[in-house]
Amino acid sequence: MKLRKVKIKRDKVIMLIVITGVLAFILILAALKDSNDSEALYGNRTDDIKNVQVTKSELNKIKKAVKDTNKVESISTRVQGRIIRVNITVNKDTSRDDAKQLTNTVLENIKEKEKGLYDVEVFIDKKDDNSFPIIGYRHKTREGFSWTLDR
Repeated sequence: MKLRKVKIKRDKVIMLIVITGVLAFILILAALKDSNDSEALYGNRTDDIKNVQVTKSELNKIKKAVKDTNKVESISTRVQGRIIRVNITVNKDTSRDDAKQLTNTVLENIKEKEKGLYDVEVFIDKKDDNSFPIIGYRHKTREGFSWTLDR
């Protein structure tokens, strides 16, 4: 009789361990599935920009306009979520004030509808100059850029 109670108790413990393991496995699979969704990164915060996408041709238009100022060595652009990021390396003879004016060229080449939905971040660097980099940020509800403190 005692042996039977021990066996039943052992079977209950084994069953509890198996059920716990299966539940843990199911929870891990569900978490992995959700983490692969693109929505997991931004949630529903980017739903309003689905109808107003910044295309590669628009980013290339920004690049061309900034390069045409002849103050730029290189420029790269990308969209990340609801931020348009622009990285500019200016020529050695470009002053800080002239570099900051490049943001006007960037804004002039962004459509009004996009300006109302996207923030714009401009990172401006200059080789061998300790007064750089400078970073400008424009929130979608603001007209101009906010700048990092001058060094």
